[in-house]
Amino acid sequence: MYNKNVKFGSDYYMMSNNIVSIILGVKYKDGIILATDSQASDKIAGVKKLGEKKIFSFNIDNSNFIYSGAENPNINQRIIDEIRGVYNSKIDFIKQCEDAYNKVKNMYPQQVNEGKLPINILIGIENNGLELIQIPPDGIVLKTKEIKAIGCRWEWVELIYSEILSYRNYDRVFNNKEEALRIILYTIDKIKRYDLYCGGKSQYIILHDNGEIEETDEKLVEKLEDDISKINNEFRERWWSKLGEEE
Repeated sequence: MYNKNVKFGSDYYMMSNNIVSIILGVKYKDGIILATDSQASDKIAGVKKLGEKKIFSFNIDNSNFIYSGAENPNINQRIIDEIRGVYNSKIDFIKQCEDAYNKVKNMYPQQVNEGKLPINILIGIENNGLELIQIPPDGIVLKTKEIKAIGCRWEWVELIYSEILSYRNYDRVFNNKEEALRIILYTIDKIKRYDLYCGGKSQYIILHDNGEIEETDEKLVEKLEDDISKINNEFRERWWSKLGEEE
């Protein structure tokens, strides 16, 4: 799925105003999931490119990482590269992230606006336990809650999550991968239906508590999104039918 009111064109990594519509991070009982759409967009130029990989993984010093970033991908990646270059499992990871942020900030003063860099990164780390870490534009690194959204539509995610959790009587702490993944993909699908700068196939990556990394199962994504479309179509049919009866 993608929105057709934005032009195709340009190279995602060469744009000056890159944005990512939405990135979701969820901690569940046995792992961490990061998920997003695959449409790269430039809001000012009005162009997009489908099929972009936005979630990545790496291993250093017997620790596994998954990460994804919103805003400027080049600056995001530079911070990740700095973390990879100095990572030490014996040193507090948050401090290492803050040091990397400050180093990049000093290297690229032209990218700083009101004391902030145009970045926002979610990192899942497995090192004697799982942690979901955010590096926000102001560089004040923090451990996140069970559910975290970054990107230009994070407010929508909060609304969708709240509706799902209250309607289905879910706890914010998910017990298994299937439950968490279904809700994540449902949320992204809902946003893709209304946001011009969010589209393409959904993608995800999972960091399990045993250190294993699981990439996107495209068939599973297609099946879940087909199920979501059927539910939405049935809801619309019932709604219009009921409206006609009331008239």
